Amino acid sequence: MGNINRNAIIQAAERYAGAVEKQKKLLSEQEEGTADALYGEALMIDARRDFLAPADRSFLESIIEDSDLMPLRYLALGQLAAAAVGRVYLQVPDGSGSGFATGFLVAPGLMLTNWHVLESPKWARGATLTLDSEDDVDGIPKPPRVFRLNPNRLFLADSELDFCFVAVEPRAIDGTPLNRYGYLRLFPSTGKILRNEYATIIQHPNGRQKHLASRNNKITVYVYDTDLSPEERAANNFLYYSTDTLKGSSGSPVFSDQWYVVALHRRGVPATRMVRGRKVIVRTNGRAAAADDPDEVIRYLSNEGVRVSRILARVAEISGSESEQADAAARTLEAVNLASGSVENGPVAKPTARISILEERDALGIAAGIEPFELVRRRLSKFPDDTGYDPDFLPGFTIPLPEPRTPLRTELAPRLDRPDTYLLPFRHFTTAMHAARRLPVFAATNIDGGKKPDGAMPNRPSWSIDPRIDEAHQPDDSIFSNMVHRGHLAARDYIYWGADKDEMKQADTHSFTLTNVCPQIRAFNAHKEWYELERQVMGGAEAEQLRITELVGPILRATDPAYDDLRGSASDAEMGTGIRIPIKFWKIVAWVEAGELKHSAFILDQHAELEAAGPLEMALTPPAGVTPTTVEEIADMTDLEFDGFK
Repeated sequence: MGNINRNAIIQAAERYAGAVEKQKKLLSEQEEGTADALYGEALMIDARRDFLAPADRSFLESIIEDSDLMPLRYLALGQLAAAAVGRVYLQVPDGSGSGFATGFLVAPGLMLTNWHVLESPKWARGATLTLDSEDDVDGIPKPPRVFRLNPNRLFLADSELDFCFVAVEPRAIDGTPLNRYGYLRLFPSTGKILRNEYATIIQHPNGRQKHLASRNNKITVYVYDTDLSPEERAANNFLYYSTDTLKGSSGSPVFSDQWYVVALHRRGVPATRMVRGRKVIVRTNGRAAAADDPDEVIRYLSNEGVRVSRILARVAEISGSESEQADAAARTLEAVNLASGSVENGPVAKPTARISILEERDALGIAAGIEPFELVRRRLSKFPDDTGYDPDFLPGFTIPLPEPRTPLRTELAPRLDRPDTYLLPFRHFTTAMHAARRLPVFAATNIDGGKKPDGAMPNRPSWSIDPRIDEAHQPDDSIFSNMVHRGHLAARDYIYWGADKDEMKQADTHSFTLTNVCPQIRAFNAHKEWYELERQVMGGAEAEQLRITELVGPILRATDPAYDDLRGSASDAEMGTGIRIPIKFWKIVAWVEAGELKHSAFILDQHAELEAAGPLEMALTPPAGVTPTTVEEIADMTDLEFDGFK
């Protein structure tokens, strides 16, 4: 205990004692049938349903009644959650020593731990986060990956609630990308866990390999906000649980059985007693503890964790204050909110699937007609910001980029190199990615039929990861196959034009980037609705030497089928990618004819359930499975605003 603030420990014990008494009083009122107490409990139980998978919501009663049965996905989700938890190694700035703690990723490039672990940027500059410090299934230690922290980019700490957010470098010392490990989503709402539910802590006790504490670990003391007045609620920052933790566990995530982070582990709560008018900490043998006693001899009553909802409320409070940390708090809050999205996204942002560059001809599936490809990583310099969609491309008219409405805006993936924007400009087109769905929400494309070169197209470039956004926000390439194609939103033919060969080559290369891809069924993409309409647009542009602007994207719905539910028995794609296959797409085609702006809007359906509805302008005949619509209807279905159309 020599390096632990004794006053802070005593305060924790006093908070715990106060919470125990408050909870006893509330539970007594519930047993007596007091209306307010019963109402508060009912509100929390109702909120709890929001954090259960739809299939589990009908079993909430069994969760409350202490059932030991868990769905098998509990193990798989736990493995994903553990990947984002790492060991923090720190050196005391004055050179007096070093130590270990735990931290975990909560957004791309952002770690959460305790303030008493990293009290200032100076402490963080000398600290590292080590991931993969764990044993494999054979008990052999994995190669650890060490990432430096970057407090110059972001550092936010609060001593009262004992939390610290700090930026992490995107690559480990050995070059391993950070986005391989995913992150844990944080949500500000309550209902993630109830009293007497089991909790799990993933930690690095005493700086050792990663461990999990799940047995005999319950939320023992948790006073619900719904039972408190607004003044009491503002100070209701902690909950308490029984588990085994050791020095080095500070900064660990506390999970519900559904793997939502409910609290940031802070410290053990010791037993205390009064000795000559002074409160002292007690050993396991009942005697007063000395200042230099090790943790093993202290009698601990419980563990204290800082509630995630209160941490996020505090970050929001700082962001709106005059504090010098206001900017850091605002950026932290935006990063966490963008990364987490809605509760429907689940508790864990899954790491990007492995990228395999296959070399064997048979492995590539050439015999089965699968297009061989190599997935590469192009440098950031290959994607300059001075390219992109031109809103003034049509002579005499301006068609701005689609503008996401407020709900959708918070769900778009921010750029790593420019966190203030979500736009991804390419040569002749621009896209934006939905972080949770890992798919583009739109592509805006300029097509110049008068600058299309003669002759055949060159050899197809390799597909590439987009270096500008987190790989966890890009399509998982393992799902694509001979059956599920990488459907270009900005078609290759559309953008293969330019003033010279270099410009055309850049456009061609840009089109083969995963942030320009939506999964499409083979027949839809290569033979039927999508393909046929693309051919008509491109044919019209070339025949009439027209300039055309096309806006296109998927209609993302929660009811879209998950790839895991559609995969065949022979699929070797990663499980649990979270990818859902969009059923419907929208497309708006605009051009100038006789000085007037013309446009047509379409809905394309991969189920071919919609019927064509009459002839369209510019001799575009909707293929089967395509129906004309209006720009206004597309706006309502996509949460995008479209300006420039009459």
